[in-house]
Amino acid sequence: MTIDGSAHIQVAFTLLEGAGFRDHIDPGACASFGAMSTARRRRAADTATDEAAEEVRATLSAFVRHVRGATGSVRTTQGDTLEVLAAHKGMSIAALARARGVRHQSMRLVVADLMSEGFAKSAPDPSDARAQLISITALGRRKLASGRRGRSDFIAERMSERLSPGEQRELLAGMVVLRKLL
Repeated sequence: MTIDGSAHIQVAFTLLEGAGFRDHIDPGACASFGAMSTARRRRAADTATDEAAEEVRATLSAFVRHVRGATGSVRTTQGDTLEVLAAHKGMSIAALARARGVRHQSMRLVVADLMSEGFAKSAPDPSDARAQLISITALGRRKLASGRRGRSDFIAERMSERLSPGEQRELLAGMVVLRKLL
């Protein structure tokens, strides 16, 4: 079974409307979409997609900022560096600097702070006797886990307070769709 272009657009508008983008949809758009030229349909679809993308970006950004602020886990250079270290067995300061998009000297200072707090450690690089590999410590992993747990607990509390069980299922279904963009 094939569906013509206007039916696809009708489905897309219905999905956008169901996802809470009702304010971004012109009520007459669906009815007049079939009469549009192909180029005009493409521009209208691109505009709807652009607006939906901006809404997703803005909402997710605001959500992350709100959760981090409410839980006292605002992003920091140290925290971001620990996240990178947690994903790798060991990295040179140069590799860490590249991964974080900062200068070598800046990363050297961050690593020194992390090491002084016991969140990171260094060990000789087995492939280069002159180099050191930086890795996260158990204390650093616990710090990351504590921050994640605090954010998850905050989100779970908000979900329980503000969302019905059906809305919670919808949110989880939306996460499945959102993961497809990763």
